[in-house]
Amino acid sequence: VDALGLDKKKLSQEVLDTFLLQLMQTGVLHCDPHPGNMCVTPSGRIVLYDFGMMDTLPQTTVQGMRKIAFGLLNGSPTPDAKEIATRGDSVMEGLEMSGFLQPGANATAVRMVGEFLVRFFSDQAAGRATQDVTEQIDYELRSLLGSGAIAFPSAFTFVARAFTSVDGIAKSLQPEIELRQALDPFVSQLITDEYTSQANAKRDALLAQAKGFFGQGGEGGGEGLPRDAALVAAGVLAGVAIAQILGL
Repeated sequence: VDALGLDKKKLSQEVLDTFLLQLMQTGVLHCDPHPGNMCVTPSGRIVLYDFGMMDTLPQTTVQGMRKIAFGLLNGSPTPDAKEIATRGDSVMEGLEMSGFLQPGANATAVRMVGEFLVRFFSDQAAGRATQDVTEQIDYELRSLLGSGAIAFPSAFTFVARAFTSVDGIAKSLQPEIELRQALDPFVSQLITDEYTSQANAKRDALLAQAKGFFGQGGEGGGEGLPRDAALVAAGVLAGVAIAQILGL
């Protein structure tokens, strides 16, 4: 790396991004990314070798990981009670989708754990003192563990192993690396994708409502939109797009 004159900080980020791409987008995971199975080209591109240990995560697991990241790392630095509740729901839904939390778990305990996690990460990101888990949700965690509602999916044995190796490589390139800051670029893209997905879903729902409303008695016997209705529907879509851009 030194001989090639490559930017170690950038390379460290690339190593982490390569792992996150597998975990939160493709779901196809290289389970043994140690230094002997990884190299870099003269142009700075990461190359992985030895695909004898691979795993494919279920799509629901990948989506769950994205929801967890979205809930923990997205939002204002000083979230109010409503935001904490919404983000907490996203975190716990993601944990269930990923297999860490069994369906039908105690709803009150799940909500309290989710909200605690959001507050903890928000406080940590803002440099505030974090709350003690044993003081806040010890009973709820114990009840979830005791009932078998919390589990460790077998697939994440490989994920944990891969992350340990990737984290070590990244820190060897940039010893002062702050993991949370290093995750920001990738997670920011996930958040953008999530907002786009939500906006598209709202747009599709509004368009379906517009078609159902304006299609009645219109030209073409209800098949397709008449010209005026099409213009109104286009206006609705433009409004949704503007709201998305402005973050409304």
